[in-house]
Parts: sequence; C-alpha cells; structure tokens
Amino acid sequence: MLKQDKLNNMNITVKKTDLKKIHDVACESWKIRITDYAMRNPFGDSVELKQEDIKNMFDAAIAMQGLLACRYPISKEDIARESVSKADELLKALEKYNQE
Repeated sequence: MLKQDKLNNMNITVKKTDLKKIHDVACESWKIRITDYAMRNPFGDSVELKQEDIKNMFDAAIAMQGLLACRYPISKEDIARESVSKADELLKALEKYNQE
C-alpha cells in the first residue's frame, strides 16, 4: 500500500512545449486549466504536474472518447486499443523526459 501511495503522490515534470501541444488540441475548458498549469512556473521551460492533474487529463480524454464513440460508432475494442496506445506513448515520453 505504501508503494501505491508514493506513486499517487508523484509529481511529473513536463516541458512547456509539450504542454502547449496538449493545449492546442484541448477543448476550451481544458485550455484554461492547462494555462493555469503552465503559470505554476511562469518563467521556466517546464512545469511540475501532480499525479492528480495527469489522472484528471486522462479521465477527461477517456470520457470524451466515449462521447465520440456514441456519436461515431466504432467498436469498443478499437477505443480500448487506441486509449492504451496513447497512454503508453505519453508515459514513455514522460519517462524519457524525466531521465534526461
């Protein structure tokens, strides 16, 4: 349990250029949140995001995918496969960045 708590309390450092890429494709309400995240370090090249921030982003993205799936029917397997693929890509990018 202690290990899980440590994972839940981790901060992740993200380059502002990468945060901008997310901002560019986000809905208006998320653009405001992402701008707020960037302002945590207004003069730096990167910003620390809390694990909760990352979870909220993933939850919102998954919810939006569900709404799109209802409007534009595709198989649940395709949605799951794409979600896992994108999540894996993001996690690999964050791990690589944190190792630099």
